[in-house]
Amino acid sequence: MTEPDAGSDISRLATTATEVDGGYLLDGVKSFVSNGPDAGLYVTYATTDPDAGWFAATAFAVDRDTPGLEVGEPLEKAGLTACRASEVRFSRCFVPDDRVLGSPGQGQLVFRTSMRWERSCLFALYLGQQERLIRQCLRHVRQRDRSGRRLADHQPVTDRLADMRLRLESGRLLLYRACAEIDADRDPGLWVALAKLAVSEAALATALDASRIFGGRAFLAEYGIEEALRDAAPATTFSGTSDIQRQLIAGEMGL
Repeated sequence: MTEPDAGSDISRLATTATEVDGGYLLDGVKSFVSNGPDAGLYVTYATTDPDAGWFAATAFAVDRDTPGLEVGEPLEKAGLTACRASEVRFSRCFVPDDRVLGSPGQGQLVFRTSMRWERSCLFALYLGQQERLIRQCLRHVRQRDRSGRRLADHQPVTDRLADMRLRLESGRLLLYRACAEIDADRDPGLWVALAKLAVSEAALATALDASRIFGGRAFLAEYGIEEALRDAAPATTFSGTSDIQRQLIAGEMGL
C-alpha cells in the first residue's frame, strides 16, 4: 500500500491500474515493502477509478517474475533487520483479471480487512518482545549491585518494572479482545485500533525502560537492549501510526 507520497492516507494512491483487454496495466512505485527483496508474490493496491471515492482502488496479487515489475535493493534500516524491505516498481506491468483480489473497486475493503489481522496478530510479536525484556530486566536487577544494594532493592527500579508489566498485560487483553471480536464476526474496528495503539506504545516505552534499567550496558550489543529499542521504535509508525489509531478510536466513539 505505502508509496513515497501516500502512507496513512490510502485514498491518494499514485499507482494506477489501467484496464486493458484481459486485465490491467500497473504503473507506479511502492515503498517500504515488507519482505520486498525476498517475496515471490506481492499484494498491491492501485487506483482504478480516481473519481469513485471509496471504490477508487483495487487490490491485485502480482507474481515477482511478472514483466514490468522491478524490485529495488534492500533498504538500509536501523531496526527490524530480519524483515528486509525495498521499493517495488511497476512499469506497464500486465496483471490478468483473475489476479484481482475481490472485485474491481474493492481495494479499500480488502485493505481494511487485512489490517484488522495485521494490527492484532502481527503485534503479538511485540508482546513476546516485552515479555523477554521484562525477564531480562528481572535477572539483571536481582544480580546487579549498586552501592552495596541490589538494583531490585531500589523502589524506582521496581516501580519501573511494575509499569512494564502493567503495559504488557493491558495490551495483551486488548489484543485478545480484538481477536475475539474478529472470531465472532463482529465489527472489531474499535478493539483493533485500541490494541494496536496500546501494544505499539507499550513496546516502545518498555524498550526505553529496559535501557534505563541497564544503564550504559543497554548500548552494548551483547545485551540486546539496543536492538530491542531499534525494533520497537517503528511499531508506532507501521500498520497505521499511533495518531491514526487515535483518529480511528475517536471515530468509533462517534466523534
